[in-house]
Amino acid sequence: MSGLFVLGAERSGVSLLARALAQEEGMALCENAARVAAGKRVIACLPDKTPHCPHLAAMPAYLEDHPEARAVVVWRQAVDFVNSRLRARPDRHFVEHCLLWARAQSEAQRLKSRFGARVDVVEFREMVDLSSAQARRRLLVPGFRLTGEAMAKFLKASAGGALTRRRPVVDAARTAWSMGEVEALARICGPAMRGRGEKVDLAAAARRRVLDLGLMFYESAYQIGRIEMAPSDIAGAPWTIAIGGAAGAPAQLRLTAVGAGGRRRLRLLTRARGAPASGLRWEALEASTRRPLFAAPCEAGREIDAVLPAHDGWIEIALVCPRLETGQGFQMDLVEARLSHE
Repeated sequence: MSGLFVLGAERSGVSLLARALAQEEGMALCENAARVAAGKRVIACLPDKTPHCPHLAAMPAYLEDHPEARAVVVWRQAVDFVNSRLRARPDRHFVEHCLLWARAQSEAQRLKSRFGARVDVVEFREMVDLSSAQARRRLLVPGFRLTGEAMAKFLKASAGGALTRRRPVVDAARTAWSMGEVEALARICGPAMRGRGEKVDLAAAARRRVLDLGLMFYESAYQIGRIEMAPSDIAGAPWTIAIGGAAGAPAQLRLTAVGAGGRRRLRLLTRARGAPASGLRWEALEASTRRPLFAAPCEAGREIDAVLPAHDGWIEIALVCPRLETGQGFQMDLVEARLSHE
């Protein structure tokens, strides 16, 4: 064998496998496909970073022209992959992560179908699986010495001996993504996921999604008195709430009959642009029984992170200003307002 191309979408484990193989086999590691194509006994690490997947798309020509070369494509479960990319590339749009995964899957299948045994496809979970003696002994890439056990040792050494294993989230319904993001994953990645025996449960995701209370207040809250809510011009604070009016006049923003389901964790954070009115508070009630669930002062910079008592799944949430002093009016920024599962 002259050399090996290691390919796949960035954050799929491409670099990890390439480095571990190079160390185990004593082969040089490079980022230049032309060196493998030139007949050098090297490993070319070629992760694709954009949805165009230029390395995967160019690979058929390399393998056609150089019959001694081989390729291995690394892939990662879709939800786990997107979560990893969100952490590593927070500046990129969610849809881009989905497109990259879907295109990489398509190109990998096309490559395997055309070149058969010259192309191996390895799943990231298999690379780090030590669940059994068989998994530890398994060769990760046919024709190479790298086993699951050797990969574990490589990972531990790379982490300075402090390797911690985590159970990845592979169900879109259990992520902290918005419903729109879950739907985007289902639309873009769903066909390839179904081909691997997976599906995106939109109904379960809808039940578990985090409720953006700030947006709900803006779109559908009842307004009592002189209280207004508008998109904020301050970075990091989506909404501005302005309260004013005659002395003694009450004001409220009240959301009625919010379908909370099993969501009980309430997070609220405001930032004042002036002195808040005395008695300004957040409150939550069980919608059907009017049973109080929560009340706390709304104070500038105070972060509320509370677990509501068990309720029937329908609640009211309100920002209440009982009265204003003469000439008192103020604005505050709503930095965070959400309701989620514990």
